[in-house]
Amino acid sequence: MNMITPLKPTKNVITPMKKWGEASMSKQSKVLLIDDDSIDRQMYRRYIEAFPDEKFSILEFETGYEGLDYCSQHEPSCIFLDYNLPDLNGLEFLEKLNNSSIPIIMLTGQGDETVAVEAMKMGVQDYLVKDKITPTYLMSSIKNSIKICQLENQRKQAEEALIQANEKLENKVRERTASLVSANAKLLAAKEHAESANQAKSIFLSKMSHELRTPLHAILGFTQLLQMDQKNPLSDYQQKNMKSVTEAGNHLLDLINEVLDLSKIESEKSNLLIETHDAVPIVESVIEISKPLAEKKGIQLIFDSTSDKTCFVDVDSLRFKQVVFNLISNAIKFNKPKGSVIVSCHIIDEEVLRLSIRDTGVGIAKSDQNKIFKPFERLENQGEFIEGAGIGLAICKQLIESMNGNIDLESNIGEGSVFHICIPFSETKSNTPEIGE
Repeated sequence: MNMITPLKPTKNVITPMKKWGEASMSKQSKVLLIDDDSIDRQMYRRYIEAFPDEKFSILEFETGYEGLDYCSQHEPSCIFLDYNLPDLNGLEFLEKLNNSSIPIIMLTGQGDETVAVEAMKMGVQDYLVKDKITPTYLMSSIKNSIKICQLENQRKQAEEALIQANEKLENKVRERTASLVSANAKLLAAKEHAESANQAKSIFLSKMSHELRTPLHAILGFTQLLQMDQKNPLSDYQQKNMKSVTEAGNHLLDLINEVLDLSKIESEKSNLLIETHDAVPIVESVIEISKPLAEKKGIQLIFDSTSDKTCFVDVDSLRFKQVVFNLISNAIKFNKPKGSVIVSCHIIDEEVLRLSIRDTGVGIAKSDQNKIFKPFERLENQGEFIEGAGIGLAICKQLIESMNGNIDLESNIGEGSVFHICIPFSETKSNTPEIGE
């Protein structure tokens, strides 16, 4: 860019429209005409005055430096900027102004696409060729330019507000984290006392099933009645809200059932009905129940049993089925898209039945594997939220141990997981009917 020696600034030519006095100018929108051609300035003034309902006061300047001096102390509503000025060209003016909050319309005697593109990059809202300007076109350009600039300023203000809100949120998170660290320290100190009271809590909750479930069933029942009422049907908006209430209520009922189930197991471990059963039909019935969930998630569910198809064990058939169903459901829910779940049933050394549930999910980190069998422990599954209280595996572990077996886990990140249930093998076949017969 050629160096330009600025001319000596001339005296400001400020000519407000006749219908507004000097005292009222501050209440009007100010339009700056920066053009060294007095005839052009007079033409633009007449064009603007052709719209008396648009309250604009007009200030005229002959040089770029005069306009810059004014803008350093005031912020006009809009600037009409001639590209060819005696001291600066339009791009030099924009560079020195360095204020993107002022709408600018650049004027030129002949169209130049390269200059127009560069001007737009530097924040110009419109680029007009002088001999094509009409009063309507000019007023439309003014109003559109002001509107565009206002919207851009609002966007920037919103971004700044968002940044400030994020900073406040981060501060709150840090404060909350510090509070949680302190609370965790207190919880650890109270752990021994809590464990001593856990048994009493379990007994109490196991006896509260009716009191907890009955009012919740009533709530769900009334929501269903409201949804089914044909005489006074709910609006679409109300139906949507009622559906949310029903879903939340069912979820709460599931959580209550799980908590009560765990409490009952803890307080009544000796009440299992242990009999000899063939594990294969039990597992097959669970797989049949689980197929719809697997198909919905696009998971292949495979059962690889022993060659003789019989594996007799001494278990409570209902509770054993509950454990197998929980493990297969988890393997499906926490799997990768189009993954697989392989269930295998084998006898080890003629002494132990080992039932394995292998998935192709994301796997569980070594540091987390000792947590998953503890009540209320929830691990992340690649950020996916899956409902539950985090006590299903704790129930499984306690049930299997109550049946003289054990449950363990093998897992690697990215390779999936396999849960093993080991139950002492029984050589005597019971006369008790198997599940599904």
